[in-house]
Amino acid sequence: MALKKFSVEGKIVDRFQVEVEAGEHSITIDQPRAVGGNGAGPCPVEYVLAGFAACILNVMYVVAQERCVELRGASVRLEGDLNPAKFMGKPTEDRPGFQEIRLVANIDADMTLAEKEDFLAAVEARCPVSDNLASTTPVSVVLEEKVAA
Repeated sequence: MALKKFSVEGKIVDRFQVEVEAGEHSITIDQPRAVGGNGAGPCPVEYVLAGFAACILNVMYVVAQERCVELRGASVRLEGDLNPAKFMGKPTEDRPGFQEIRLVANIDADMTLAEKEDFLAAVEARCPVSDNLASTTPVSVVLEEKVAA
């Protein structure tokens, strides 16, 4: 199957508040008021967790369909530990990203505990967001200089 390109575009609205266009959707990303934001939306790292949660749940749906499992419901809870020091320009040995992310899943389906564990392992192995978080993905950052007309 050919690669599919995904893209988004973002711009600063006010201080930390950012608007990102993703397909037909506009997403507001901000920082809490306590750190100087407007509190107009979740912060970037919360969106990382939200994207991971949504991806795991989407893959659960696909795998359940493939296995002819009636998935009556599913939910996930994610949390991650992050030291904001580097983001704030303070010296630290910690990396700026999450030190660890924990995902706890609840699956409502007629499966044994072992079957649910196998199901969840298959889901996690197929989740693109999980793969990007767990693996090194090359990132290219370049400056585009727009010339005034």
